[in-house]
Amino acid sequence: MTGIITKLFGKTLASTAVRTALAGAAFSAIPASSAMADHHGGINVNVDLRSTHRQVDGPTVYEDRPVQVWVDPVYRTVSERQWIAPVYRTVVDRVWCPPVTQTVTERVWCPDRYEDRRVTHYGPHGGRVTYERQLIPGHYEDRTHDVVVTPGHYDDVQRQELVSDGHWGTVDHQEVVVPGHYETHMERVAIERSHVEERPIGRIGIRLPLP
Repeated sequence: MTGIITKLFGKTLASTAVRTALAGAAFSAIPASSAMADHHGGINVNVDLRSTHRQVDGPTVYEDRPVQVWVDPVYRTVSERQWIAPVYRTVVDRVWCPPVTQTVTERVWCPDRYEDRRVTHYGPHGGRVTYERQLIPGHYEDRTHDVVVTPGHYDDVQRQELVSDGHWGTVDHQEVVVPGHYETHMERVAIERSHVEERPIGRIGIRLPLP
């Protein structure tokens, strides 16, 4: 409000008007302005000053009202004797794995060939050994040999290692005695009966000449 009056009437007149309006009981001022051009080439500006005042009607009355209040749950600590299972950890070892082989039998053709064979001849004077060259006709033979299925290599092998043995122990845990819930409490509330009145303070008018 001070800013509006200052723009219209200047700093000195605005301060005087505000001090007059604020005298007495506490209130809030509501300015209302109107402007109208006259036939002399100027503008008439009227500012109406009003105040609002809260009036208390009678003494304060107290009333009991129900209020919903959250009540936290109640716990208790319970100790029980329980079996605690053993604890293991996984250990990885680097292990050499030997090669895996398989015996394979193949049917092979053997062509004709000559061989020197030892021959023993027996006579009146005993045995006599000679070497004779003989023809071995072509034929099939079964020949076996080993085939590597998986070559030797290192592998990571996992195993379980015991960290702590299983044992009986005492374990504590929380047990709910009373669950959380809402309760209705009576709360005393002050009730004040009042109303707001609007009172006029005055009117300030000014004529502003047009340029």
